[in-house]
Formats: sequence, C-alpha cells, structure tokens
Amino acid sequence: MSADFLSTYLTPIALGTMMIGMGLSLKVSHFTLLLKSPKTIILGILCQMIGLPLLGLFIASVFPMSDTYSAGIMVLVSCAGAVVSGLLTQMVKGDTALSISMTAISMLFGMITIPLLINLTLSHFLHNKQYVELDLLSTSLRLLSITIMPVIFGMLLRHLKPKLSLQLLPNVARVSNLLLVTIILLTMINYQNQIMHASAVLIIPLFILNILAMTMGYSAAYFAKFDNKVAKTLIIEVGLQNSATAIFIASVLLNNSLLALPAIIYTGIAFINFAIFMFILRIRYDFAQRT
Repeated sequence: MSADFLSTYLTPIALGTMMIGMGLSLKVSHFTLLLKSPKTIILGILCQMIGLPLLGLFIASVFPMSDTYSAGIMVLVSCAGAVVSGLLTQMVKGDTALSISMTAISMLFGMITIPLLINLTLSHFLHNKQYVELDLLSTSLRLLSITIMPVIFGMLLRHLKPKLSLQLLPNVARVSNLLLVTIILLTMINYQNQIMHASAVLIIPLFILNILAMTMGYSAAYFAKFDNKVAKTLIIEVGLQNSATAIFIASVLLNNSLLALPAIIYTGIAFINFAIFMFILRIRYDFAQRT
C-alpha cells in the first residue's frame, strides 16, 4: 500500500472512526463534572496543555537527536488525550467520566493550541529548513471536521438512538483500533529503515518522556489530595497521547511522515509503562489499606 493512500485516505478514516466511537461513549451528563468538580478538570487540562509541551520541549532539547525528531516529539505532545484512555481508565477502575470529559475538552482546546504550538516548535527546531507552516484557521477547521464533528455525530446518535449506539460502540471501537494498528504497521513497513534508526535514537528519550508525563499526572493528583480513582485517570490522561491525531497532522497536514515516527514509537512505550505504573499503584494502594 502506497504512502500516499495511507496518509490521504486511511489515516483520516481511522481518526474519524475513532472520534465517532468516542462520541458514542459520551453523554451530556459527563460534562456536568465541570460544575461538580472543576478543580479536577482544570488541573488535568493544565497538565495536558502546559505541562506536556514543557516536558516535550525539555526532552527534545536535552537529548541528542535530529531536528526532525525533536519537532516530531512536539507534534506528539501537542496532541493530548488518547482516544483509548477512557477504555483503559475503565479497565483499571478509574474515573471514566473524568477521563472522557478531559479527552473531549483537550480536543476542543487542541483546535487552537495544536497549530500554534506546532508552528512555534517547527520554527524553533527546523530553523531555516523547508517545512510546511500550519495555517491557524484552515488547520482548526480540518481538526474540527476530523475530530470534533465525528464526536458530535456520535453523541447525537447516542442521544437519539441509545440502544443502537450501545450495540454499535464495541464494533466501532474494534474497527478503529484495527485501523490504527494497520496504519502503524504499514508506516513501519514503508519506513522500516527510518524507524529502525529512529528507535535507536528515540527509545530512551521517549521512555523518559512517558515516565515523566505519567509521574506528573500522579503528582498532580497526590498534591491536590485526589483519591486513587482520579490518580489513575490523570496518569492515563497525561501519560497517553492522541497518536492518531499526531500521525494525521504529521503525514497529512505537514506532509512529512518522519515527524510521525516519535508518535508511533511512543505508543508502544506508553502501553508498557501504563501496565507497570498501574501495577506499582495497586501494590502501593494495597499496602496503604493494610497499614
């Protein structure tokens, strides 16, 4: 499969499908969290919108890597809120409503913050090299059409046809996950030499970035004295990024699939670290319960 077909058709379809699936899991009542617990939402969004870019900038600046990889890391951290975070939060008995609300809100903010942050970091890391600058209005509209509108469609379907939506949700989730895995695998095949080189350079910086991001989520919950459910949720929401959106921006909007390599590598690292973090948190929680 050609790289053009992958970026032009398959990636937007996969991202749109994932967003519809997210919308099917959303209810208006989820957003009442903004009124009931604004402190939790605000702290989580601050970690995603400000903390993550600062961590990304630190990692991209400190570790020796090419300018393209540095810029790719910033594309990654600009896309906060993984679509699968709600499912993972549910699996570990976190606050699923908080997770879904944070992901949706971060996408709304992302319509403005993503093009601004990416343009700043592209000019910083790529300097005088030729690169595509994102137009704020057109990029925001593209992100609106490929992320927010499918979510709204899913929410409307959930509201109008709740039984049908609950039946569709597992299948939509399977299809979107399959498409995302297909995109990652095809990208790895098309850019196998570049990925081998990128992995050797990026695996340690991205591992540290993910550990720091998850630690930031946990620390925010700990110092704010939130409960264990919220701590798990913030670890996931801050630690896992929206790799599908990052791949779409890199390969479609910026027309540079090499910028997507950090997002692809980070995804595998994040899931491994997620399992380790949840295991440690469970041991700590069980120990606290016994003492």
